Amino acid sequence: MLANNDLALRWQVALGFLAVLPITTNMAPLAASLVYSIDSAARIVSVQAAGHLTFSAIEGYAISLRADRRFSPTFSEIVDLRTVDSVSLSAREVMTLADGVDPFSHSSKRAFVVRSQDQVNAAHLHRILRPQTKTICVFYSIDEAREWISGTSGSGGCTVRQRLSLSGLP
Repeated sequence: MLANNDLALRWQVALGFLAVLPITTNMAPLAASLVYSIDSAARIVSVQAAGHLTFSAIEGYAISLRADRRFSPTFSEIVDLRTVDSVSLSAREVMTLADGVDPFSHSSKRAFVVRSQDQVNAAHLHRILRPQTKTICVFYSIDEAREWISGTSGSGGCTVRQRLSLSGLP
Protein backbone atom coordinates (compact mmCIF):
# COMPACT_ATOMS: atom_id res chain seq x y z
CA MET A 1 0.00 0.00 0.00
CA LEU A 2 1.24 3.48 -0.81
CA ALA A 3 1.92 5.96 1.94
CA ASN A 4 -0.02 9.24 1.83
CA ASN A 5 3.02 11.12 0.55
CA ASP A 6 3.46 8.63 -2.31
CA LEU A 7 -0.20 8.89 -3.23
CA ALA A 8 -0.06 12.69 -3.15
CA LEU A 9 3.06 12.66 -5.33
CA ARG A 10 1.38 10.41 -7.91
CA TRP A 11 -1.67 12.70 -8.05
CA GLN A 12 0.58 15.73 -8.50
CA VAL A 13 2.37 13.97 -11.36
CA ALA A 14 -0.93 12.93 -12.97
CA LEU A 15 -2.19 16.49 -12.76
CA GLY A 16 1.03 17.90 -14.22
CA PHE A 17 2.23 19.80 -11.17
CA LEU A 18 5.65 18.19 -11.16
CA ALA A 19 8.27 18.04 -13.87
CA VAL A 20 10.37 15.65 -11.78
CA LEU A 21 8.86 12.18 -11.79
CA PRO A 22 10.35 9.91 -9.16
CA ILE A 23 8.83 6.46 -9.43
CA THR A 24 8.16 4.46 -6.29
CA THR A 25 6.42 1.13 -5.91
CA ASN A 26 5.25 -0.18 -2.55
CA MET A 27 7.57 2.14 -0.67
CA ALA A 28 10.64 0.93 -2.60
CA PRO A 29 13.53 3.31 -3.21
CA LEU A 30 13.34 5.55 -6.26
CA ALA A 31 13.66 3.40 -9.36
CA ALA A 32 13.98 6.09 -12.02
CA SER A 33 13.50 9.74 -12.66
CA LEU A 34 12.59 11.72 -15.73
CA VAL A 35 13.10 15.47 -15.56
CA TYR A 36 11.93 17.55 -18.48
CA SER A 37 12.00 21.14 -19.62
CA ILE A 38 10.06 22.78 -22.43
CA ASP A 39 11.45 25.52 -24.66
CA SER A 40 8.23 26.76 -26.26
CA ALA A 41 10.01 29.27 -28.50
CA ALA A 42 12.29 26.57 -29.95
CA ARG A 43 9.48 23.97 -29.81
CA ILE A 44 11.72 21.44 -28.02
CA VAL A 45 11.17 19.19 -25.01
CA SER A 46 14.41 18.12 -23.32
CA VAL A 47 14.23 15.18 -20.94
CA GLN A 48 16.93 13.74 -18.68
CA ALA A 49 16.36 10.12 -17.72
CA ALA A 50 18.25 8.47 -14.86
CA GLY A 51 18.35 5.21 -12.93
CA HIS A 52 16.37 2.09 -13.78
CA LEU A 53 13.97 3.07 -16.57
CA THR A 54 10.60 1.32 -16.48
CA PHE A 55 7.24 1.44 -18.24
CA SER A 56 5.75 3.29 -15.25
CA ALA A 57 8.42 5.98 -15.37
CA ILE A 58 7.90 6.61 -19.08
CA GLU A 59 4.13 6.51 -18.75
CA GLY A 60 4.28 9.03 -15.88
CA TYR A 61 6.43 11.33 -17.99
CA ALA A 62 3.94 11.14 -20.88
CA ILE A 63 0.97 11.86 -18.60
CA SER A 64 2.72 14.86 -17.08
CA LEU A 65 3.79 16.17 -20.48
CA ARG A 66 0.26 15.94 -21.90
CA ALA A 67 -1.05 17.88 -18.88
CA ASP A 68 1.55 20.63 -19.32
CA ARG A 69 -0.08 23.59 -21.12
CA ARG A 70 3.25 24.57 -22.69
CA PHE A 71 3.49 21.23 -24.54
CA SER A 72 2.39 20.54 -28.10
CA PRO A 73 2.58 17.06 -29.68
CA THR A 74 4.32 18.65 -32.68
CA PHE A 75 7.34 19.73 -30.59
CA SER A 76 10.68 17.95 -31.06
CA GLU A 77 12.26 15.97 -28.23
CA ILE A 78 15.79 15.39 -26.99
CA VAL A 79 16.01 12.39 -24.65
CA ASP A 80 19.24 12.13 -22.67
CA LEU A 81 19.68 8.48 -21.67
CA ARG A 82 23.32 8.76 -20.59
CA THR A 83 22.57 8.37 -16.86
CA VAL A 84 20.14 5.46 -17.30
CA ASP A 85 21.58 2.39 -15.59
CA SER A 86 19.15 -0.15 -17.03
CA VAL A 87 15.91 -0.45 -18.97
CA SER A 88 13.18 -2.95 -18.07
CA LEU A 89 10.48 -3.10 -20.71
CA SER A 90 8.61 -6.13 -21.98
CA ALA A 91 7.72 -6.43 -25.67
CA ARG A 92 4.10 -5.62 -24.82
CA GLU A 93 5.13 -2.52 -22.85
CA VAL A 94 7.30 -1.28 -25.73
CA MET A 95 4.35 -1.66 -28.12
CA THR A 96 2.01 0.09 -25.67
CA LEU A 97 4.45 2.99 -25.29
CA ALA A 98 4.79 3.42 -29.05
CA ASP A 99 1.11 2.98 -29.89
CA GLY A 100 -0.76 4.52 -26.99
CA VAL A 101 1.39 6.33 -24.46
CA ASP A 102 3.78 8.38 -26.63
CA PRO A 103 2.51 12.00 -26.57
CA PHE A 104 4.49 13.13 -29.64
CA SER A 105 3.22 13.15 -33.22
CA HIS A 106 4.78 10.79 -35.76
CA SER A 107 6.29 13.79 -37.57
CA SER A 108 8.10 15.12 -34.47
CA LYS A 109 11.88 14.91 -34.53
CA ARG A 110 13.20 12.75 -31.70
CA ALA A 111 16.88 12.67 -30.71
CA PHE A 112 18.21 10.11 -28.23
CA VAL A 113 21.58 10.80 -26.58
CA VAL A 114 23.37 7.65 -25.42
CA ARG A 115 26.63 6.39 -23.93
CA SER A 116 26.20 2.58 -23.87
CA GLN A 117 25.09 -0.25 -26.11
CA ASP A 118 22.04 -0.95 -23.92
CA GLN A 119 20.93 2.65 -24.42
CA VAL A 120 21.42 2.33 -28.20
CA ASN A 121 19.26 -0.82 -28.12
CA ALA A 122 16.50 0.94 -26.15
CA ALA A 123 16.43 3.80 -28.67
CA HIS A 124 16.49 1.29 -31.52
CA LEU A 125 13.29 -0.36 -30.22
CA HIS A 126 11.51 2.99 -30.26
CA ARG A 127 12.73 3.71 -33.78
CA ILE A 128 11.54 0.34 -35.11
CA LEU A 129 8.04 0.89 -33.74
CA ARG A 130 7.62 4.34 -35.26
CA PRO A 131 6.62 4.30 -38.94
CA GLN A 132 8.66 7.37 -39.91
CA THR A 133 12.12 6.34 -38.78
CA LYS A 134 13.71 9.39 -40.42
CA THR A 135 12.40 11.43 -37.50
CA ILE A 136 14.32 9.45 -34.86
CA CYS A 137 18.11 9.59 -34.53
CA VAL A 138 20.66 8.55 -31.93
CA PHE A 139 23.62 10.70 -30.95
CA TYR A 140 26.58 10.55 -28.61
CA SER A 141 26.38 14.20 -27.53
CA ILE A 142 23.70 16.75 -26.66
CA ASP A 143 25.30 19.24 -29.05
CA GLU A 144 24.91 16.87 -32.03
CA ALA A 145 21.30 16.20 -31.05
CA ARG A 146 20.50 19.93 -30.76
CA GLU A 147 22.11 20.64 -34.14
CA TRP A 148 20.06 17.92 -35.82
CA ILE A 149 16.81 19.02 -34.13
CA SER A 150 17.38 22.67 -35.08
CA GLY A 151 18.38 21.79 -38.63
CA THR A 152 21.86 23.32 -38.32
CA SER A 153 23.79 20.06 -38.59
CA GLY A 154 24.51 20.54 -42.30
CA SER A 155 22.77 17.29 -43.19
CA GLY A 156 19.01 17.17 -43.48
CA GLY A 157 18.70 13.81 -41.74
CA CYS A 158 20.85 11.48 -39.72
CA THR A 159 24.29 10.87 -41.10
CA VAL A 160 25.69 7.33 -41.14
CA ARG A 161 27.80 8.16 -38.08
CA GLN A 162 24.72 9.39 -36.22
CA ARG A 163 22.39 6.57 -37.23
CA LEU A 164 21.67 3.74 -34.86
CA SER A 165 24.45 1.24 -34.70
CA LEU A 166 24.33 -2.07 -32.96
CA SER A 167 28.11 -2.15 -32.72
CA GLY A 168 29.13 1.50 -32.62
CA LEU A 169 29.58 1.85 -28.87
CA PRO A 170 31.69 0.06 -26.30
